[in-house]
Amino acid sequence: MLTPKGQELILQMKPVWEIMTTILTEIAANQNNLLKAIEEAEEKLANQSFLQRALQLKNK
Repeated sequence: MLTPKGQELILQMKPVWEIMTTILTEIAANQNNLLKAIEEAEEKLANQSFLQRALQLKNK
């Protein structure tokens, strides 16, 4: 549970969060689909880490 001061802070931050959400939505909504590209990169890293890839290239 939040204190009354914490709840007041949430009310003060809500307009800022709404602005941030709008801006981030505008940034991510592009022809190249930024969010999809990030998801794909995260999936590749989940399958094989950066370090694993580097070691594999080094050993070739």
